[in-house]
Amino acid sequence: MTTTDMDESSHCSSMLEDEIHSSCSERPHFVEQEIDQDEALKKELASWHVKFHCTFQQSDALLRILKPYHPTLPRCARTLVRTQRITVGSLLSIVPPGKYYHFGIEAGIYRVLKSLGIKKLRRHLLKIFVGVDGVHLVNSSSSKFYAIVGYISSLPDSPPFVIGVYHGYFQPEDCNLFLKDLIEEAEGLYEIGFSLDNDRIIVVIAAFICDAPARAMVTCTKSHSSEQHGCSRCTGRGIICGRLRTNENFRENMHPEHHHVVRSIIENLLYFDMVFHVPLDPMHLVDLGIMRRILSFLFPNKQRRNTPGVTLQPHIVRNIDEFVISLRKFISRIDFARQPRSIKELPRWKATELRQFLLYIGVVVLKPYLPIPFYNNFMCLHVPIKLLASEEWCLVFNDYAHDLLVSFVQQSDTLYSSNFVSYNVHNLLHISHDVLTFGPLYSFSAYRFENYYGQMKKYLRKTDKPLEQLIKRLDEENRSNIIRHDNGTLEKGSFKFSNIHSDGPLPDNCDGTQFQSAEKGKEWNATSKGPDNCVFLSDLSIIIVRNFVKYQNRYLVIGQKFEVQSDFYQCPCPSSSIHEFQVSALSPIIQAWPVDCIKYKAVKLPATFPHNDSFVVFPLLRQ
Repeated sequence: MTTTDMDESSHCSSMLEDEIHSSCSERPHFVEQEIDQDEALKKELASWHVKFHCTFQQSDALLRILKPYHPTLPRCARTLVRTQRITVGSLLSIVPPGKYYHFGIEAGIYRVLKSLGIKKLRRHLLKIFVGVDGVHLVNSSSSKFYAIVGYISSLPDSPPFVIGVYHGYFQPEDCNLFLKDLIEEAEGLYEIGFSLDNDRIIVVIAAFICDAPARAMVTCTKSHSSEQHGCSRCTGRGIICGRLRTNENFRENMHPEHHHVVRSIIENLLYFDMVFHVPLDPMHLVDLGIMRRILSFLFPNKQRRNTPGVTLQPHIVRNIDEFVISLRKFISRIDFARQPRSIKELPRWKATELRQFLLYIGVVVLKPYLPIPFYNNFMCLHVPIKLLASEEWCLVFNDYAHDLLVSFVQQSDTLYSSNFVSYNVHNLLHISHDVLTFGPLYSFSAYRFENYYGQMKKYLRKTDKPLEQLIKRLDEENRSNIIRHDNGTLEKGSFKFSNIHSDGPLPDNCDGTQFQSAEKGKEWNATSKGPDNCVFLSDLSIIIVRNFVKYQNRYLVIGQKFEVQSDFYQCPCPSSSIHEFQVSALSPIIQAWPVDCIKYKAVKLPATFPHNDSFVVFPLLRQ
């Protein structure tokens, strides 16, 4: 070997050693990166499993597919989501004839504050609403939950959180035993509070939100079926408002016929008003109660005999039914969970559908077909509920709304029959007072709780041991840091524009970036396409939105204005007084307005059937 060959060999050997050393020094970095990626994958898979309520069999099958490519993944989904290995049954309390588990108020509040990203509170007092209701688990069995769910009423964005759940085939025999853990913890949180960022936070139960049977159960009073003593607000019944109950005479048992022998454990909360802090729930009272009752009298059904002079003739019902179905394309899928359904489906209508009929659809579809006294009576319910549900009007026009509800109750006794005035109808005499206490009507409704009760059933894999399953699934959710709440909503008053396009239309001498949709906080969400393209401006003129544009650093709404606005009804007040108008004659001229001139989003429905160019426009009530 020559000297030159030896030098080249030495040089190659040196380069190889450098590569080996370089490779060895870089490898730990790659290994760490792979480990970090696998850990991130584990968290994503755990979140996916919990979020979409996957079965363990489904997730196990996925892990078997992924494991050859990611060896650090576990083989078992239970390991992935860290399912408790202990026997959950040992944690349950006996509440005859079933079992109960207490998740806790404080633990729920911590989870909510974490989901909202709140580390410090401005006020050191938290008010919570507590809902109590039964949840049927399956149709083929009487197995059910009695759930205690809360949400922080002083934080408008608060999602519901579970406080305690009872499972059995009958309701708890002793409601005080069922509520014992809740009340004892509530007493401690009021007297001692809990610590958050070195601050002491006091918690009070501001209200129990329940339907009539649950309200009677938790307060240990006569139920709604009691002919003489069922009303929780007064000693009257039917169209008569009797002597009003108060917290003082409730606690002093001044009306013993209204109470059961056993007193409610809720009375241990000395700050709690046993009458007015258990409000009448608008969802069950107004929507599922009164609205369904009106429709069951007007439309023939198998559950009720026809009432002469009240029940509508079949050809009229068919016309109303066709009108209702024709409105589907005018109802926003952004703002309404359900589209209008046929009158034939009335027994299966949900609360939101009945609310939609009361606030919007019924005003239009009933007018051509209902006798005038009945239509005016319906409007004596529509107008006050609209006023009480409005943040703008619920306090200013509270007395007027109460007077209208009194008129509705008294007239309905004559129009429909004496059997019409049920417990729910009677309680319309009192519901305006709850608005004075808690604010707009639907701010203290059970809608928020009902949505959560529906979610609870999705946690169950089978019918056996449902309470134990629920405990494990919620624990997995907490361990996986799943936050079932949308933090992406805009702050009040801020705008968001989306869906850039270049299709116009634009007014003359106006050019810029165009958008198909715009959103203002939680106030409105409008687009350039129906049915989400009708809005009120600040002067109460009504326009059809055609475009949004950014022009010279200003955001504008482009649209066409209705040139004719008039009242659609006159009784019990002109419709324009609550910003409901009949409109027509859409201007062909494309105009522009500053986007902050939009006051409300509107619900635009045809005024007649078959449809023409005349519409009835309502301000949208955001729930």
